[in-house]
Amino acid sequence: MGDEAQTELEKVLESGWQALDRGAAGEAARLAKQAVALDASSAEAQTLTGGVASAEGDLDAALAAFQKAMSLDPEYFEPALLAAQLTAASGDLETGLTLAEQALDRAEEEEEYLDALLFKAELELAIEDGDAAAETLADLPPLDVKLPEADFHIRAAACFFELDDLDSAEAHFRSAAELAPELGDAQHGLALLAQARGDEKEMISRFEKVRALDLAAPPSPFAVPEMRLVERAEAARNELPAELRDLIAKAPIRVEPYPSEEMVKEGLDPRTVGLFTGEPLDPEDKKSQAHLEHILLFQKNLERDARSADELDEELKLTLLHETAHFFGIEGFDEEGFDELDED
Repeated sequence: MGDEAQTELEKVLESGWQALDRGAAGEAARLAKQAVALDASSAEAQTLTGGVASAEGDLDAALAAFQKAMSLDPEYFEPALLAAQLTAASGDLETGLTLAEQALDRAEEEEEYLDALLFKAELELAIEDGDAAAETLADLPPLDVKLPEADFHIRAAACFFELDDLDSAEAHFRSAAELAPELGDAQHGLALLAQARGDEKEMISRFEKVRALDLAAPPSPFAVPEMRLVERAEAARNELPAELRDLIAKAPIRVEPYPSEEMVKEGLDPRTVGLFTGEPLDPEDKKSQAHLEHILLFQKNLERDARSADELDEELKLTLLHETAHFFGIEGFDEEGFDELDED
């Protein structure tokens, strides 16, 4: 490929990934096809094709494209990590772990190495192999060394927190806060650490900082109008198992942008996604009866981690599921149980 054609391909690829980041899947798909037309043997073009397929929910096509990219360039890191992430997200954690190890072997840059190493540890924790995760995390640089991005510190801190290594978690959260003081994730982690240590005053102080930072952050690319979110929440309620749906069928759904300052000062986690108001069932009182007044949803929190409209809808269903089961004291309705009921 000539220099001019290579330059054109690079521009198309960059534009394609930017479109995906904006949530413009249609534009990204067009650019991926253009990239393949320019050079079908390009591992980068196949990787973008996989990214588009993943965003569209076609996991088989995405994995096929990533595998093709890996075969076209055995040293290319990106498709190996994306394949690992996609495989793990589909529920196959063991295969995802194998692919994460392949990605780690392909890592050449420091950021690639850290990304794959942390993902490997995250998967080991997900399959409840804490010893393996601790061994993997031991390959991180010393705690006093700043990593290239705040996100690496936040991910490392989350892993250490899950391993109950609170001191290491705190060191990484503090490093993240120094590197990116405008992000709420580090302050939120420090608040959860304070909560774990029983320091309510510190927890609330950190929660207030999280609230201020989150409200100043730009909106999600998948943000929807308030009334549209109410409609989607109504649809999610209708998809709940009948046993739960009937309990909340008459409760009005209200949407607020974010938990109020008063709620946070009272100790509510500012990143709470949903809250039922009223009188919940008291499991200690056999005569207790639950009285649900409102279903309160916090839009910014629901939209924060959604990477697509489908993920937002799934988050709505899970929020309603968890809050209903908690409010009415119903046990056994975890995410796995919900999936099984949903299939029925």
